[in-house]
Amino acid sequence: MLIEYDFEDGKYKVIRDDTTYQTTLYRNGEYWEAGTKDVLGDKMFHAMLYKIDDLKEEIQRLHEYEFMYKELCN
Repeated sequence: MLIEYDFEDGKYKVIRDDTTYQTTLYRNGEYWEAGTKDVLGDKMFHAMLYKIDDLKEEIQRLHEYEFMYKELCN
């Protein structure tokens, strides 16, 4: 499964294949070879991507709780 991360209003895009763990970076819509080489094997970079995933899941869960709360109050 491909997971995309956008930064700086789309200036930078990171695409990670969650199956093969291959990561590709784009800058201004074009493949960014130097950036991609810089993050190969960088545990901190990948840890930050996983943290972003965790935070997105938490936000989704909070939205679901908010929806259920509003339904109960009506």
